[in-house]
This record gives sequence, structure tokens and C-alpha cells, in this order.
Amino acid sequence: MPDKFTPKEHPQGWVRGEFEIFGHVEGVRKDEKGEKIVKLKVHFYEPDFLRCTTKEIKVDGVNVPAGIKECSWIRDTVRTGKPSEPIIGISDVTATEPPTEKILAHVLEVFKDGVKVHVVSPKWLYCNNIIVKIEKLKKIDPELKPCNWTEINVKVLDPDNKEKGFTTSDSITAKDQTFNCQIHVERLVKTQNKMDIHILDPPWLNCQRYKEVEIPPGERDKMNSFDKCSNLNVDVTFHTDGSVGISNINLLTNAEGSKRFSLDAAVQQVRQLNVDTSGTFYPELNFTNVGEETISFPVFVAVAKLDELNLIQRWWQTGQGTPQCLWYDMVEVAELPPAETRTINFKSWQISGEENKYWVGFRTVLEEDENPASDTTSTFLTLQHTQNNPPILQNPFVQPPAGTIQTTFIFQVTYTDADGDEPVAANVIIDNQSFQLIAGQGNITEGKMYFLQTNLPSGLHSFYFNFDDGHGNVVTTDLIRGPNVQ
Repeated sequence: MPDKFTPKEHPQGWVRGEFEIFGHVEGVRKDEKGEKIVKLKVHFYEPDFLRCTTKEIKVDGVNVPAGIKECSWIRDTVRTGKPSEPIIGISDVTATEPPTEKILAHVLEVFKDGVKVHVVSPKWLYCNNIIVKIEKLKKIDPELKPCNWTEINVKVLDPDNKEKGFTTSDSITAKDQTFNCQIHVERLVKTQNKMDIHILDPPWLNCQRYKEVEIPPGERDKMNSFDKCSNLNVDVTFHTDGSVGISNINLLTNAEGSKRFSLDAAVQQVRQLNVDTSGTFYPELNFTNVGEETISFPVFVAVAKLDELNLIQRWWQTGQGTPQCLWYDMVEVAELPPAETRTINFKSWQISGEENKYWVGFRTVLEEDENPASDTTSTFLTLQHTQNNPPILQNPFVQPPAGTIQTTFIFQVTYTDADGDEPVAANVIIDNQSFQLIAGQGNITEGKMYFLQTNLPSGLHSFYFNFDDGHGNVVTTDLIRGPNVQ
């Protein structure tokens, strides 16, 4: 039951034809004598266009095993007509095993025969509290306790029953779990290399507080760059004994303004391609004039190696001269009125070198600025060295294959990207005219449906699909003839 089983208001599109379905039985209706099952009410998992909907299937003309009942999982081949017409079963119904889903969860309670957990993954169960019963011959770790994290394979017997609908054949054990978090420093004791932290993000950890968290030996020099009330980005590891550890400490800088002018800056968009493709960094910045006068000034972006920040320190503090670093760019901003916000798109930087992380700083220089130290913001650019895979387009079609000018035609294709890249362009080109597709059901890494519903003028048409994953990979399908419109 992956996240594509998430409830939706309506199915995305409709297709006529014959399909194998997989679903959860919500109800059974027998004939007047109470002997033969004639209808099944099914919550669909497959196919795509029925996914997450509940509809009846007429099965009076096929064999339905006597063991099929509510909460059974079944497979069957059906025929669909118009959306208003009944769905007809055309093959014998077969019972099948429920789907299995790996969950990551926070332990709330521990029982003799199971656990109550708060699920954070997968997305279709996100923030649900469920009870997972343990199957025979398996065991619960006697050291498992509330506030531990666990990762187990869960069999989904009934997705709607949070107390009895989930079981596992795994032994339930605690595990160390690390999350990337934004934290607020509530107390810093430099002499002991410890601090009290308040987690701000992600949502399921929001507002948790931990005292006397030790700063790792290799990162203690970073304490010179932050203090009490600083906001940091760190990796927080929750250990099975209830303690927490932190690593990869980075200062979150978002300098705020003063009386006359300051740079109210935040990195709004940092787009990067993998190093082994084009390796390009596109800096972008929003900033606001919070003063009372119209002003003109330069804005810099600078990129430096982490072990060479001392070279850029004087420029960063005073704004005098030019930054001594790997690369920088400067844009002149002219006549910015008070209270107006603008966006700057700097030149792109072709990344060079073998470092995994770079420091990126933004700075403005304004004559007679009453608070120049606040006119900065910085972040880190982390590189990914994995090969980006091109997406795959599958099952392109149009339904129906023929019709009139009043017919609504559905153009549909399945987009799959192993890297999880959402397409930046998703189009169907009909008779050399491009139309933007709508995202439908599915998961990008497993296959997500994109479709367009439209009317067409009379004549024989042709079409193909075109997608761009935003990482230099543009893929298209072959040209397909159709539909024929009378």
C-alpha cells in the first residue's frame, strides 16, 4: 500500500477497456436466495485511473470463491464502459495476499502482542497513529520503549482500521534514527561543549527540547560562529537509550535589518545539477528595502571553500574591495523604492573541484549604511555525486481512439524517474501544438500518470509526449496516429 493509495476525491481521467484490478473488498452483495455473490464493492489499488476510488463490480457472470468477504484482497479482470455504466467482472475472482509496506515510526506504546506507533513514512500513513500486531513466532525487543524509533514491514489487512488493520512478521526492535533538523540554541555552555536545543523542523519533531546535548569533538570549533538564540541546521540522531546526538552543524543566517537599510535576504532557489552531468549552480536572491529612501547599491554572491573562509573574512565583515574566493558575481540594483522587494538572478557558476560542500554568501554594500553588518546572508551548497538517470515514458495512449467534435478525449502517459525528479515540463504535442499535462495518481519513482482531457476538431490527428526532468534529460515518445474525429 504505497502512497499512491492515498484517498482522492475523484479518479484522474477514465479509460474504457479490459483491465486487471487489485483492491480491498468493502462490501459483498448476494442474489435474492443468498447463495451467489453478484456484486463486490471494492476500494481500488489498481489500475491507475480507478486508484483510490470505491466502486461496485458486477460479478454475477463469473466465479467468486465462497471465502471472499469484507476485508479480502482480490484480483479480477473487468470491463469498463462509460463512467456512468457498471463495471463488469469478466474473469474468475481470486483472493490474494494483502500488500506489504515498510514503515518508519515513532513508538508510542508497547504491548505484549504489538506496538502503537506514530508513522512518518510512507506518506499515505503520515501522522497516523496505528497499532501493529505481531504475528506468531516473532518477538518484541524487551528493551523497546516509548520514544524509540522502529522500521518494520507491515502487512495491510484493512487500511481503514487503525487498531486491527496492520500486522507484521518482523521482530520489532528499536533503531538509531537520524533526521536533518533546524534547531534553536536555548543554552550554550562552551566550557563543557554542550548545549540545550529546541527543534523547529521537521513537523513531527517540532517543539521537542533536549538538554546538555554534546557537540562532537570535530565540530567544536564551530561554536565560535554561533551562540545562545542562534538557529542551526544539524543532523539529530535519536539513540535507542533515549539520548540524542548531533552532527554536521551549520549556522542558519538570515540577517535582519535596522533603521535605514538592511538586506532582508533569504535564498529562495538553489538549483543544481549533479556534478557528473553539467555541474551548474544558479544563485537567486530576494531582498527588500526596509528603509525610508529610494536607494541604489551593488549585491554580491560569493562561493568559497570551507577551509578558505579566512580569505573572505575581511570582505564579509566590511564589504570593502572584492571577495577573494573561488567565484563571485555582482549585480547593480538601481532605484529600489522603500518597502519594495526584488529578485536577483545572478550568473550561473560551473562547479569545479572535488569538494562536497561549499560556502555561499550574499552581501550588499550601501554608502552610509547605519548597520552594514546585517546586510548579509549565507548558506551551504552541497553536491551530489550520483549519476542522474533520464526518466522513462510508458503506456502512451488516447481514449477513445475515435469520436466526434463533442467527444472528450483523454491523452495519458506514465512518467517514471528513478531519481525522484518531478518534471519541469510535461506536455502532449497534438498536431504540432503543445498542451500542458495534468499530474494524476502515482509515485514518481514507481510511475506517475499525466493526462489531458480535451475536445478536438474533425480530422485524423497525431500526437506524442514530451518531458523534461530539469536535469538535462528531455525524453519523448514516438509519434502516435489518432484519434480520428468525425
